[in-house]
Amino acid sequence: MKIYLEEFKKMVDELNQHPKIIVTDFVINPPATKEEIEFAEKKFKLTSDMLDFYKSANGIKLSWELKDTEGTEDTVMGNIELLPVQEVFQDWKNTIYWDDNDKYKQIHPLDFFVPEACAALNLDGSDNPIVYYHYCGEEMNTLKMDFKEYLYALLKTRGFWYWQTAVVAELTGEENTTEPENFRVNIPKLFPNFELSEILK
Repeated sequence: MKIYLEEFKKMVDELNQHPKIIVTDFVINPPATKEEIEFAEKKFKLTSDMLDFYKSANGIKLSWELKDTEGTEDTVMGNIELLPVQEVFQDWKNTIYWDDNDKYKQIHPLDFFVPEACAALNLDGSDNPIVYYHYCGEEMNTLKMDFKEYLYALLKTRGFWYWQTAVVAELTGEENTTEPENFRVNIPKLFPNFELSEILK
């Protein structure tokens, strides 16, 4: 998965060279330790893609925004916070779920891109769990992506603000917030070659 680290670095280089964008934070964590991986695997047997990634970087954080927001009413920015493996697979009681009967107990945040929402692995018994968009305590919708596919989508979307909701809107035909339209309108202005179809199933 080192190729993904190089792709993330390449993406950030492109963001840094973009005339309208400033990168405000970019951190690649050191590789996960044997102990951190063993801790995670007490909860879930990591897939080969997960192992490759976390053995290269135990989390990635990226934030970018527009250099000039004058005249821009929409939210145009990007956030990625791929959590360390030991945090992904920790017990999320009192943060994601509140009791053992809570329907969100099997949700484990993977990318906590904003404090109130995340992309999370749904540990439903599958050996290759699907990533869901989760607005904390309120909704949960599949993105129809596994771990590797989610990383690919992050690279394509550059972690644009709430891009996950645009995927959900395409998959369900429903949108209850302004974020999907914000994404559809503004991402082509910054990245003309982006096509949402590239990351949809």
